Amino acid sequence: MLSTALRHPSRNQAGLSLVGVAIGAAILAAGVMAGLYSIRYERNAIVDIFDSVVGQKAMRDATTKSNDAAAQVKSAITGKAPPPKVEGDLKKCVLNGQVTYTNLPCEGSSSKVKVHETAGFNAPKVPPKEEKAPMNATDIAIEKATR
Repeated sequence: MLSTALRHPSRNQAGLSLVGVAIGAAILAAGVMAGLYSIRYERNAIVDIFDSVVGQKAMRDATTKSNDAAAQVKSAITGKAPPPKVEGDLKKCVLNGQVTYTNLPCEGSSSKVKVHETAGFNAPKVPPKEEKAPMNATDIAIEKATR
């Protein structure tokens, strides 16, 4: 038995078209790419796109503080930028039995920590290579004889 589409060729297909599915997949992929970009570069690409479309910095102020804090933590961990210097204000606090280091006043018991500047880990120095002494006539004769 023939299907209804073959018997009635003038009848249109019901449901989503291929073009509609392709446009939906492209929008979904663009959203996922914006999310991955935001995660990798620690910027909110959705806010950047919104600001460029609206023409205002409407959402920017809400995320500026959190982005600045994240940038400071990242620079301290990766070592690409020097961490902010703390001139003796670092304190070791014990809050609820857990040790925390902070430069803010703490409510529990605290003691000041002295910060020492160090050069960090340095690679060991390679010893200089020894150069061979020039060969005299006797060494040259022995070398030829042993070949």
